[in-house]
Amino acid sequence: MAQSPLPAPLRASLDELLRTNALAIQRSRAHTHALLPPDTRDWNVDLEATQFTASFGEHIRVTSPAQLVATWSGGDGSWLWGDHNPSVAKVGSAGLFGKLELSDPLRELRAIRTFALDEPSAASLATLCALRAGYIGAWPAPKGTAFAFLALQPTVSVGSAGTTMWCTMCGKSQREVKALISGPGVNVCAACVELVTDIAGKGPPPSDAPDAEYMDPCLFCGEHRKRVFGPFGAMCFACANACQGTMASQRG
Repeated sequence: MAQSPLPAPLRASLDELLRTNALAIQRSRAHTHALLPPDTRDWNVDLEATQFTASFGEHIRVTSPAQLVATWSGGDGSWLWGDHNPSVAKVGSAGLFGKLELSDPLRELRAIRTFALDEPSAASLATLCALRAGYIGAWPAPKGTAFAFLALQPTVSVGSAGTTMWCTMCGKSQREVKALISGPGVNVCAACVELVTDIAGKGPPPSDAPDAEYMDPCLFCGEHRKRVFGPFGAMCFACANACQGTMASQRG
């Protein structure tokens, strides 16, 4: 049965909430997807043990506590809150919703067990809920034609050492790059900084470069200035130059 869309005033409140938190949501999704791309194949979640694991080859392993924010169906666009899903043990969502401090718009949404929502809004809402509960973000675990949005706080093991840092633009771990520069909820590696500054040094980009307002802003400053897009996020010329200066001072 197709779900009903949200009432217009509630949908407007949700849109405004997502708009005002857009940069935090973008940074969270960039971090999450850099570590765990949506097409990750070797993963497992046990919501009774509230544990998530993923592996990449023989040397990189991701582990995390896991909570189900919601499921979203690609068939009818239905959103179902995790604590209303009868097929999931209560412990699989109780930790999330127990910590979530709900604002008025979210409280109204929580009163509706299931409703129709477009995919981008579903991903953003799941991410915002995960962030407000203290997780790094919400990963869209594929489940047939649906997604199970899992709130995660991952730890990355590389070989025998542990790390939780990786480049938000290209997804490489700190063990795979020369240096990482950290910003507000974002990291960038030396190679990505060099790529952006090299492009900037070749002159202004063409007039049809992807710098329109509807494209993701720079992960560091949140602005829509001329920027370069990596697999998981964008960085503007000004922030790349600042990061290059920071790396030069660190080397000196």
